[in-house]
Amino acid sequence: MNPKERVMTALKRQVPDELPVSLSIGPTNAQRWLGKSDWRAVFQAHQMVGSIPEYGFPWYSTTESNPIFIPHWRVGWDEQVFTEALHDEHDYLLKTRRIATPYGSLSSQERIDQPEYIMGQTQEPLIKTRDDYEIYLAYIEEWMRVIEPTGIPEDIQAMHREIGDQGIFVMWRTLTFYSFFWVLRRVSDYLLDFYDAPGLMQQVLDTTRQVNAAFLDYFNGSPSDIFIVNLSGASTSIISPDFFKKWVFPELLWLSEHIQPGKFLGFHTTGKMRAILPVMLEANPDFILRFESPRFGGDISLSEAKRKYGDKVCLMGGYDPHFFVDYSLDNMCDEARRCIDEAAKDGGYILATTDAIPEQAKWEDIRFVVQTVKEYGKYK
Repeated sequence: MNPKERVMTALKRQVPDELPVSLSIGPTNAQRWLGKSDWRAVFQAHQMVGSIPEYGFPWYSTTESNPIFIPHWRVGWDEQVFTEALHDEHDYLLKTRRIATPYGSLSSQERIDQPEYIMGQTQEPLIKTRDDYEIYLAYIEEWMRVIEPTGIPEDIQAMHREIGDQGIFVMWRTLTFYSFFWVLRRVSDYLLDFYDAPGLMQQVLDTTRQVNAAFLDYFNGSPSDIFIVNLSGASTSIISPDFFKKWVFPELLWLSEHIQPGKFLGFHTTGKMRAILPVMLEANPDFILRFESPRFGGDISLSEAKRKYGDKVCLMGGYDPHFFVDYSLDNMCDEARRCIDEAAKDGGYILATTDAIPEQAKWEDIRFVVQTVKEYGKYK
C-alpha cells in the first residue's frame, strides 16, 4: 500500500499493511530542520521522518486573501486584515481585523506566535458587546450575498500533483460555535449570551452556519478527500454535555448529512470529551482526533475509546508530542508502543500527535520513533 491508501484503509476501520503515522509537523519544524518553511519544505520534513503529511487547504496556500471566496464589497461595506511583525520576549505577529458596515464598525486583534497557527491568542475580541451581534450578522449576510467562489489556486494544484499518493489532503473548518464565538467573543460573555438571550444566539447560529455550508459545498467539488471540523472550545472542559447536544450537535449532523459520498468527515477536539463522544458519534463521523492525555486536559484514554467505540469510528491521535523534547529515545518509543497497544488492534487507528511537534524536537529522534512504530505496529 502507498501512504494515502494506508490512511484511507484505517478511516474505513479496516486493516492496512502497516500502521499509518501522520504527525503534526509544520513550518516551524521545517524551518528548524531545513532552513525553509514553505509547503515543499514541510513535505520534505515529513519524508525525512517517515510521517504521512496531512495538508489542510487553505492552510498552505500562498494566496494572501481568502483563497476560496472573494467578496466584492458594495459602497459602505469593507473588511481589511493587517499583520504586523512585533517582538517582546519572542517574535510574534499581531493580526488586526476591521469590518466596516453601514450599521457600524468592528475590530479585533490576535497574537500569533507560530506561523502555522492561523488563529492565535485573542487580544481584543471582535464582538465586545451584545449589541455588536447586530453589526456582525449584517456583515455575514452581506458577505454571503457578494462572495464569488474561486477556482483551486495554482499552488494547491501543484501540491496535489507533486505529493500525489504520498500524503492526504484535507479541508479544515472551525465549527460555527468555535469560529464565531470562541475567538470573536470572550468565553464568559458568549456563554452568558446563550443563557440570557437564546433566541438571539439561535439567530446568530442559523446565519453563521451558512458560511460553513458554503465551505462544505466548495469542499465537495474539490480534490480534497477529508473535511475536518475543529471542535476546540466545544469540549466539556468548557461546556456541559447538554449544551453540546443543544447548540453544537445540530451542525455536526448537518455536515454529516451533506458531505459528498466517498469523502471523509472528522471531528477534532481537545480537552475533555468522554461525556460527549456518544453524541458526536450520532453524527456518524469517519474519525475523531486528538485524545489528549489527562495532564493536558483529556479525560478518555485510547484504550477506553477503542473498547467502547472502535467498531463505529476510526481513532486518530494519542501520542504526546512533548516526549520529543527532554525525554530519552526509550521514553519516546514507549509512548508510541502505548498508543499501539491501546488502539491499533484490528485496524481503525492512525497514530498521530495530540498537538504540534515542538520546535526543539530533533528529526532524527522522530524518525527513530516512526521506524519503531512501523516495526512494532506492523499488521500480520
